[in-house]
Amino acid sequence: MSPQFRTNLLWKSLNTGKDLIMKISVLFTRLFSLILLFLLSGCAGRQEQVTLTVSSVSEIEQPVELPPGTIAAPGIRWVTEDSVVFQKTPAMFFSSTEEETYCAILPESYTAEKKPLSAVQASSPFTWEEADGRLILKEDGNPIFAYNFGMQLAENVPKRYKRSSYVHPVYDANGHVMTDDFPGDHFHHRGLSWMWPRVFVNDKRYDLWHIYGPRNEYEGIHQVFDKWTRRETGPVCMLLGVRNHWKLDNRQNVMDEDVLMRVFRKTQYGRAVDVKLTWTARQQIKISGEDKKGYGGFNLRFAKRQDTRITSQSGHEDSDSDLRRYAWADFSARFEDSKEYSGIAIFQHPYNPDFPAGWCLRYYGFLGVAWPGTEVVTLEPGESLTLGFRLWIHEGDADAGRVEEAYQVYQRQLMLDE
Repeated sequence: MSPQFRTNLLWKSLNTGKDLIMKISVLFTRLFSLILLFLLSGCAGRQEQVTLTVSSVSEIEQPVELPPGTIAAPGIRWVTEDSVVFQKTPAMFFSSTEEETYCAILPESYTAEKKPLSAVQASSPFTWEEADGRLILKEDGNPIFAYNFGMQLAENVPKRYKRSSYVHPVYDANGHVMTDDFPGDHFHHRGLSWMWPRVFVNDKRYDLWHIYGPRNEYEGIHQVFDKWTRRETGPVCMLLGVRNHWKLDNRQNVMDEDVLMRVFRKTQYGRAVDVKLTWTARQQIKISGEDKKGYGGFNLRFAKRQDTRITSQSGHEDSDSDLRRYAWADFSARFEDSKEYSGIAIFQHPYNPDFPAGWCLRYYGFLGVAWPGTEVVTLEPGESLTLGFRLWIHEGDADAGRVEEAYQVYQRQLMLDE
């Protein structure tokens, strides 16, 4: 029996050569279906006709599902008999679980028709590098971000803030560092992180946010790296899977934490990074945000910068705010004295509980999805919780980085599958 493969296809806009304003107008006023029929061939002698329906057109890559059982091969480009490249970037790889993640970007100005296709091997632009307890992800030799799997502690910072299992630094397309770690005003802030200030293990209070509490008043709870579950690279994206544990000072494991990150190639407007987080309780666990402002959840702390702009789904945010519900929010600025803006938006997955959750927005440099806010979520032993997000790392501010359009693309995508 042939393996069943789940495939994702990224679609590039057919509308090229038009004025940008006209493109945007078309995107938001005209949705149509494009039926693309093609033949897949060149794999084990099998041929199969597939119908692909694209519900809308966009310059931002859009994911669409291909049916299970579609034939693919690791690291290939599909080309036509006349040597026209059918997809702008090639397919990704086979996974060890026999589920194929098929990432592709179709060429511009492609029309609907049948095409016999053959497979041509392609290489990956992605590499890994380990140093000082960090796994550094790169594309064409340029750093994307680092995952801190080893315990980290900056100079002149109290030892109680030592931590691991977070992302820092995150780089923009020009190599500027966008995130901060151990900032002087909040030593506990750490790049891209997922943590809560109110954690109860069998009703005993802990603080994953500050680790030992803001005044060192609690016993410690720590996110501790266990192992890599996925480290795969392909021509279109790379996949990083991590198993962590929440451990008490006595080394008791009270929660399993699984992190799955899919990092896509940089495109004209930005780079997508999908994050899937799954927690499975080993003891009774209760989590909650700060009891008044509700902060705690999926968080970004930004580096020093100039000319900060915070934008949400409702438009420009003039000031700090707590628990306003938006599907997305964006933080843009000029980093490292750059003359150009860059930014990071966080998109909440529409399947997350209580979607959309509230936010903690701070002009000093913080962007956080504050879920569950001031409410309490309880996991009994063996119960699991999954949250999904996308980072959209873009050039320019929220408008130039096409953040709203990128979010509309994301909300049509299924949750990241292992």
